[in-house]
Amino acid sequence: MQSLLSVDAVARRLGVAPQRIHEFVREGRLACVQISPKLRMFTVEQVQRFIEENTLRVDNRPQRRLRSEPKTSQTKGGVKPSGGLARAQLKEEMRSW
Repeated sequence: MQSLLSVDAVARRLGVAPQRIHEFVREGRLACVQISPKLRMFTVEQVQRFIEENTLRVDNRPQRRLRSEPKTSQTKGGVKPSGGLARAQLKEEMRSW
């Protein structure tokens, strides 16, 4: 017969609070053996499966940096919006759109 682990033992093994173990079970992410309505136990295989399913695979290749020029904020006519157009000129330009 397999030995069963308590919620506290699984929590220590995973490095989380026991409340998180109960959340994982409610979310369906961690399987358990329900002994009674308030008592949950876990097999080593269930815990190991949870660890494997939630392990992120990290790609160790160096990241390639992209070279790009910063975007400039210019309007249609090549004039910056915060630049030198007066309010009347801006209204006139907007009407032409």
